[in-house]
Amino acid sequence: SKIIYLVKYLISTKLVQPETNAEQIMQNAIKFMKSSRENFFVWMHFMDTHSPFSFPNYRDPLMKYRMLKAHRIFSCVPGEQEYNEEEGQLIEEMYDTSIRRLDEKLEGFFDSLQKGGILQNSYVFITSDHGEELLERGALNHQENVYQEVTNVPFIIKKPGAEEPAKLESMVSLLDIPTTILINEGISVPKEYEGDPIFQSKRNYAISETVVPSVNKLAKNREELYKVQFNDFIYSIRDEEYTVIYDKDNKYKFFDRNNDVLEKKGIGVPNDDLNNLLSSLKEHQAKKYIHSFDIERVRLKQRLRRLRALGKT
Repeated sequence: SKIIYLVKYLISTKLVQPETNAEQIMQNAIKFMKSSRENFFVWMHFMDTHSPFSFPNYRDPLMKYRMLKAHRIFSCVPGEQEYNEEEGQLIEEMYDTSIRRLDEKLEGFFDSLQKGGILQNSYVFITSDHGEELLERGALNHQENVYQEVTNVPFIIKKPGAEEPAKLESMVSLLDIPTTILINEGISVPKEYEGDPIFQSKRNYAISETVVPSVNKLAKNREELYKVQFNDFIYSIRDEEYTVIYDKDNKYKFFDRNNDVLEKKGIGVPNDDLNNLLSSLKEHQAKKYIHSFDIERVRLKQRLRRLRALGKT
């Protein structure tokens, strides 16, 4: 009923606001950087554009009414919600509004760094850990797939002293960022790191993965979510032209982005380039399987030791 939805809305208006918003993060970062007398590393993770979305002026009566019409976004469960066209448009508007608001705040933030003489001598990496589906394939957010709308994210690098923008032609993975930072600072890269140095090598392909929605839904906490098995993941692999998707139905799908940039059509028979990508993805999946098997083996040994200590074996 509308009364129940109103109660859900009134409860949710506080919950959907980020615990720490952009202004607070930026103020803390500026204060730290201006007071630092040595080289520093600052990580700023903004949640202002993350679902569940909210209009910044949500206390306005009109905004409350409009958000009430999109009430189901506050309790969305992957794979179990359907949205009508009006709700879909509202969700997109909320998302676009949150991006514009954050962009305005970042402009002021970088102006402050520029005036403080900090920006000129700093490396700046701007990116996102994922995109949002926004009903592109029937779901609301980013937990359902590894198609381009979720994996193709903005990536901007500002080098110290750089004045003119330049386009980075090669493919980049988020895994490359920590490797690049460490190499730039002359710090040895741990052998566990899978990334490539962005300015020194060209990546042949990038792999994305996420937990299938059913596992994500059932996990009671973050620790439990990371105990999933090999077949609980969906994957994608991309080079400059092609994509292979291993979806939640445990099927491989093939896309030629030269003719299908949104990865909607798919092709039935893969060519040689796609077969090469498929082989690379299967190799990654095999390593994932071995890794998950090793983790389970370690856990089993730990359980056996505890049982022995309790005198139960």
